[in-house]
Amino acid sequence: MLKHGINDGVATITIANPPVNVLTVAMLREMATAIRESSRAKVILVASEGDVFSAGVDVGEHREPHAADMIRSFRAVFDALMDFDGIAVAAVDGVALGGGCELVCLCDVVVASDRAEFGQPESQVGVLPPVASVLWTRAFGYGRAVDLLLSGERVDAHAMHAAGLVSRVVAPERFDQAVAETVERYRTMSRVVASHVKRACRIGAGEVGAALKQIEALYLNSLMKSKDADEGLRAFLEKRAPRWRDQ
Repeated sequence: MLKHGINDGVATITIANPPVNVLTVAMLREMATAIRESSRAKVILVASEGDVFSAGVDVGEHREPHAADMIRSFRAVFDALMDFDGIAVAAVDGVALGGGCELVCLCDVVVASDRAEFGQPESQVGVLPPVASVLWTRAFGYGRAVDLLLSGERVDAHAMHAAGLVSRVVAPERFDQAVAETVERYRTMSRVVASHVKRACRIGAGEVGAALKQIEALYLNSLMKSKDADEGLRAFLEKRAPRWRDQ
Protein backbone atom coordinates (compact mmCIF):
# COMPACT_ATOMS: atom_id res chain seq x y z
CA MET A 1 0.00 0.00 0.00
CA LEU A 2 3.09 2.19 0.15
CA LYS A 3 5.68 2.14 -2.59
CA HIS A 4 9.18 3.24 -1.68
CA GLY A 5 12.37 3.47 -3.69
CA ILE A 6 15.57 5.53 -3.91
CA ASN A 7 17.29 6.53 -7.13
CA ASP A 8 20.09 9.05 -7.70
CA GLY A 9 19.60 10.86 -4.40
CA VAL A 10 15.79 10.98 -4.61
CA ALA A 11 13.60 8.82 -2.38
CA THR A 12 10.04 8.44 -3.62
CA ILE A 13 7.25 7.41 -1.25
CA THR A 14 3.98 6.75 -3.08
CA ILE A 15 0.62 6.22 -1.37
CA ALA A 16 -1.15 3.45 -3.27
CA ASN A 17 -4.25 2.35 -1.38
CA PRO A 18 -7.23 2.66 -3.77
CA PRO A 19 -9.79 3.96 -4.14
CA VAL A 20 -9.03 7.05 -2.00
CA ASN A 21 -5.59 6.30 -0.53
CA VAL A 22 -6.72 6.00 3.08
CA LEU A 23 -3.78 5.91 5.49
CA THR A 24 -3.75 3.09 8.05
CA VAL A 25 -1.64 2.89 11.19
CA ALA A 26 0.43 0.18 9.51
CA MET A 27 1.04 2.49 6.53
CA LEU A 28 2.03 5.38 8.82
CA ARG A 29 4.55 3.14 10.55
CA GLU A 30 5.88 2.01 7.18
CA MET A 31 6.11 5.62 6.03
CA ALA A 32 8.07 6.71 9.11
CA THR A 33 10.49 3.83 8.54
CA ALA A 34 10.82 4.68 4.84
CA ILE A 35 11.62 8.31 5.66
CA ARG A 36 14.26 7.31 8.18
CA GLU A 37 15.76 4.80 5.76
CA SER A 38 16.01 7.67 3.26
CA SER A 39 17.98 9.87 5.64
CA ARG A 40 20.92 10.18 3.24
CA ALA A 41 18.77 11.17 0.25
CA LYS A 42 18.79 14.76 -0.95
CA VAL A 43 15.07 14.78 -1.69
CA ILE A 44 12.07 12.80 -0.48
CA LEU A 45 9.13 12.99 -2.87
CA VAL A 46 5.75 12.15 -1.30
CA ALA A 47 3.29 11.29 -4.07
CA SER A 48 0.17 9.22 -4.66
CA GLU A 49 -1.60 7.11 -7.25
CA GLY A 50 -5.08 7.89 -8.53
CA ASP A 51 -7.26 10.99 -8.46
CA VAL A 52 -7.19 11.43 -4.66
CA PHE A 53 -3.92 12.23 -2.92
CA SER A 54 -5.30 10.85 0.36
CA ALA A 55 -8.65 10.93 2.14
CA GLY A 56 -6.83 10.78 5.48
CA VAL A 57 -6.30 8.28 8.26
CA ASP A 58 -8.69 5.33 8.52
CA VAL A 59 -11.63 6.59 10.62
CA GLY A 60 -11.94 3.22 12.35
CA GLU A 61 -8.42 3.65 13.70
CA HIS A 62 -9.34 7.00 15.26
CA ARG A 63 -11.58 5.18 17.74
CA GLU A 64 -10.58 3.66 21.05
CA PRO A 65 -8.62 1.55 21.72
CA HIS A 66 -6.65 2.56 18.59
CA ALA A 67 -6.52 6.35 19.03
CA ALA A 68 -3.26 6.52 20.99
CA ASP A 69 -1.52 4.20 18.55
CA MET A 70 -2.80 6.28 15.63
CA ILE A 71 -1.52 9.52 17.17
CA ARG A 72 1.85 7.92 17.96
CA SER A 73 2.15 6.57 14.42
CA PHE A 74 1.38 9.94 12.85
CA ARG A 75 3.77 11.60 15.27
CA ALA A 76 6.49 9.18 14.13
CA VAL A 77 6.01 10.45 10.56
CA PHE A 78 6.21 14.04 11.84
CA ASP A 79 9.40 13.30 13.77
CA ALA A 80 10.98 11.50 10.82
CA LEU A 81 10.25 14.44 8.50
CA MET A 82 11.53 16.94 11.08
CA ASP A 83 14.77 14.95 11.39
CA PHE A 84 15.27 14.72 7.62
CA ASP A 85 18.04 17.10 6.52
CA GLY A 86 17.14 17.06 2.83
CA ILE A 87 14.06 18.57 1.21
CA ALA A 88 10.69 16.81 1.46
CA VAL A 89 8.51 17.58 -1.56
CA ALA A 90 4.79 16.76 -1.73
CA ALA A 91 3.13 16.40 -5.13
CA VAL A 92 -0.65 16.93 -4.99
CA ASP A 93 -2.85 16.58 -8.06
CA GLY A 94 -6.19 15.86 -6.44
CA VAL A 95 -7.90 16.00 -3.07
CA ALA A 96 -5.94 15.88 0.19
CA LEU A 97 -8.12 15.55 3.28
CA GLY A 98 -7.59 14.98 6.99
CA GLY A 99 -4.32 13.26 7.78
CA GLY A 100 -3.49 13.29 4.07
CA CYS A 101 -3.67 17.08 4.08
CA GLU A 102 -1.62 17.26 7.28
CA LEU A 103 1.03 15.04 5.70
CA VAL A 104 1.27 17.48 2.79
CA CYS A 105 1.61 20.44 5.15
CA LEU A 106 4.51 18.74 6.94
CA CYS A 107 6.58 18.66 3.75
CA ASP A 108 9.04 21.46 3.03
CA VAL A 109 7.85 22.19 -0.51
CA VAL A 110 4.41 21.47 -1.96
CA VAL A 111 3.69 21.40 -5.69
CA ALA A 112 -0.03 21.34 -6.43
CA SER A 113 -2.08 21.39 -9.59
CA ASP A 114 -4.79 24.02 -9.71
CA ARG A 115 -7.44 21.30 -9.46
CA ALA A 116 -6.10 20.17 -6.07
CA GLU A 117 -8.24 20.71 -2.99
CA PHE A 118 -7.34 20.56 0.68
CA GLY A 119 -9.50 20.11 3.77
CA GLN A 120 -9.61 19.09 7.41
CA PRO A 121 -13.06 17.55 8.02
CA GLU A 122 -12.18 15.89 11.34
CA SER A 123 -14.62 17.97 13.41
CA GLN A 124 -17.49 16.61 11.31
CA VAL A 125 -16.80 13.16 12.74
CA GLY A 126 -16.13 14.30 16.30
CA VAL A 127 -12.35 14.73 16.44
CA LEU A 128 -9.70 17.32 15.51
CA PRO A 129 -6.55 17.58 13.34
CA PRO A 130 -3.49 18.10 15.60
CA VAL A 131 -1.00 19.14 12.91
CA ALA A 132 -3.43 21.47 11.13
CA SER A 133 -4.40 23.03 14.46
CA VAL A 134 -0.82 24.31 14.61
CA LEU A 135 0.07 24.95 10.98
CA TRP A 136 -3.26 26.26 9.68
CA THR A 137 -3.63 28.65 12.62
CA ARG A 138 -0.21 30.10 11.83
CA ALA A 139 -0.90 30.25 8.10
CA PHE A 140 -4.51 31.48 7.96
CA GLY A 141 -4.74 33.30 11.30
CA TYR A 142 -6.86 32.26 14.27
CA GLY A 143 -10.30 33.29 13.02
CA ARG A 144 -10.02 31.80 9.56
CA ALA A 145 -8.39 28.63 10.86
CA VAL A 146 -11.10 28.04 13.46
CA ASP A 147 -13.78 28.50 10.80
CA LEU A 148 -12.05 26.13 8.37
CA LEU A 149 -11.42 23.45 11.00
CA LEU A 150 -14.97 23.63 12.37
CA SER A 151 -16.68 23.68 8.98
CA GLY A 152 -14.43 21.21 7.20
CA GLU A 153 -14.61 23.54 4.18
CA ARG A 154 -12.25 22.61 1.36
CA VAL A 155 -9.61 25.10 0.28
CA ASP A 156 -8.34 25.31 -3.29
CA ALA A 157 -4.67 25.26 -4.22
CA HIS A 158 -4.52 29.01 -4.84
CA ALA A 159 -5.85 29.81 -1.36
CA MET A 160 -3.35 27.37 0.14
CA HIS A 161 -0.61 29.09 -1.86
CA ALA A 162 -1.72 32.51 -0.60
CA ALA A 163 -1.57 31.14 2.98
CA GLY A 164 1.94 29.79 2.42
CA LEU A 165 0.99 26.13 2.76
CA VAL A 166 1.54 25.36 -0.94
CA SER A 167 4.77 26.44 -2.64
CA ARG A 168 3.64 26.57 -6.26
CA VAL A 169 0.47 25.94 -8.23
CA VAL A 170 0.57 24.75 -11.84
CA ALA A 171 -1.89 23.73 -14.53
CA PRO A 172 -2.72 19.99 -14.51
CA GLU A 173 -1.01 19.46 -17.86
CA ARG A 174 2.23 20.89 -16.42
CA PHE A 175 2.01 19.05 -13.10
CA ASP A 176 4.38 16.14 -13.77
CA GLN A 177 6.94 18.45 -15.36
CA ALA A 178 6.75 20.92 -12.48
CA VAL A 179 7.25 18.15 -9.92
CA ALA A 180 10.25 16.79 -11.84
CA GLU A 181 11.76 20.28 -12.12
CA THR A 182 11.28 20.92 -8.42
CA VAL A 183 12.84 17.62 -7.42
CA GLU A 184 15.78 18.21 -9.74
CA ARG A 185 16.34 21.72 -8.38
CA TYR A 186 16.77 20.42 -4.84
CA ARG A 187 18.59 17.25 -5.86
CA THR A 188 21.36 19.33 -7.42
CA MET A 189 21.81 21.87 -4.63
CA SER A 190 23.98 21.61 -1.53
CA ARG A 191 22.38 19.38 1.10
CA VAL A 192 24.25 21.30 3.80
CA VAL A 193 22.83 24.60 2.59
CA ALA A 194 19.32 23.13 2.29
CA SER A 195 19.52 21.76 5.81
CA HIS A 196 20.56 25.10 7.31
CA VAL A 197 17.93 27.06 5.38
CA LYS A 198 15.26 24.68 6.70
CA ARG A 199 16.50 25.05 10.26
CA ALA A 200 16.60 28.85 9.97
CA CYS A 201 13.05 28.95 8.62
CA ARG A 202 11.82 26.72 11.43
CA ILE A 203 13.41 29.01 13.99
CA GLY A 204 11.73 31.96 12.29
CA ALA A 205 8.34 30.24 12.21
CA GLY A 206 8.51 29.03 15.81
CA GLU A 207 8.75 25.54 17.24
CA VAL A 208 5.96 23.28 16.01
CA GLY A 209 6.78 20.15 18.01
CA ALA A 210 6.03 21.60 21.44
CA ALA A 211 2.64 22.93 20.35
CA LEU A 212 1.81 19.63 18.66
CA LYS A 213 2.62 17.71 21.85
CA GLN A 214 0.11 19.83 23.81
CA ILE A 215 -2.57 19.31 21.17
CA GLU A 216 -1.98 15.55 21.10
CA ALA A 217 -2.51 15.50 24.86
CA LEU A 218 -5.73 17.50 24.47
CA TYR A 219 -6.88 15.05 21.78
CA LEU A 220 -6.19 11.87 23.77
CA ASN A 221 -6.80 12.97 27.36
CA SER A 222 -9.84 15.17 26.87
CA LEU A 223 -11.58 14.96 23.49
CA MET A 224 -11.34 11.17 23.16
CA LYS A 225 -12.92 10.76 26.61
CA SER A 226 -16.05 12.61 25.44
CA LYS A 227 -19.18 10.81 24.29
CA ASP A 228 -19.45 12.95 21.18
CA ALA A 229 -16.03 11.93 19.85
CA ASP A 230 -17.09 8.29 19.89
CA GLU A 231 -20.50 9.15 18.48
CA GLY A 232 -19.05 11.10 15.57
CA LEU A 233 -16.66 8.34 14.58
CA ARG A 234 -19.28 5.64 15.06
CA ALA A 235 -21.80 7.58 12.95
CA PHE A 236 -19.32 7.94 10.10
CA LEU A 237 -18.58 4.22 10.09
CA GLU A 238 -22.31 3.43 10.24
CA LYS A 239 -23.02 5.92 7.41
CA ARG A 240 -25.54 8.00 9.37
CA ALA A 241 -25.78 11.51 10.76
CA PRO A 242 -24.24 11.89 14.24
CA ARG A 243 -26.56 12.45 17.20
CA TRP A 244 -24.54 14.94 19.23
CA ARG A 245 -25.09 15.02 23.01
CA ASP A 246 -22.68 17.88 23.79
CA GLN A 247 -20.98 15.61 26.31
